[in-house]
Amino acid sequence: MIKTKIKSFQATLCSLALTLGLSSASAATIINPNTPTSNVAANAGSSLSYLVSGTQNGGGSSLTYDGSSTTLATGTDASIALATTEALDGVDNSYVTPANNPDYFTSGTAPTLTFTLDDVYDNIDSIILWNYTHDNESNQTKDFSVTFYSDTAASIQVGDTYLGTMLERPGSASSVAAEQFIFGEGIVYSGIQSFTITLSSNYSGNRVGLSEVRLTQVPEPEAFALLGGMCGLSLVMLSRRAK
Repeated sequence: MIKTKIKSFQATLCSLALTLGLSSASAATIINPNTPTSNVAANAGSSLSYLVSGTQNGGGSSLTYDGSSTTLATGTDASIALATTEALDGVDNSYVTPANNPDYFTSGTAPTLTFTLDDVYDNIDSIILWNYTHDNESNQTKDFSVTFYSDTAASIQVGDTYLGTMLERPGSASSVAAEQFIFGEGIVYSGIQSFTITLSSNYSGNRVGLSEVRLTQVPEPEAFALLGGMCGLSLVMLSRRAK
């Protein structure tokens, strides 16, 4: 009788731990950073504010954070961002550097965008980017790097710099999809107040651009760890009772 009750208790705890673990894995939320600064000024018609403000695409799935809508504001479920696209547009609605013929990176400076956050954030596990929304796909960002800092001045680095590569949007595409870059299994950045993104290369265009930027944050792991520990303890109890 006692063994049966212990088995039932163990099964309940382990089920709760598994359920919480699975929900935590899918419950990442958006962090919307503040408008960044850059070492390379935006081309006329584009703006650094577009990297965080969102745009209206005039129908369909779109970034609608415009002050009255909170579609991609901090706290939004990450799945909403990943299902959101940006329609192609002109230079407007993206950040893009001035032209530097024939290829920006033959002599142009790699732009470094410095973002601050409105609070100190823990458990940052990925970055979601939307590439340049102009129909000239050669000016899209290709290689980039992300570095996190524990201060708003972006001077005290936390962890390693992440290196990523964005996909080239085909010329026939009519919109820009979100791309998520997960920093690595079990890798999160905590105590973060700012970060930088360096646009290291493009697809051989005469400038380089980027559209939207969001971070994602996973839930605190303490509750899952506690239940996991209780599940393990119940196994020990069952083993002792069986002897």
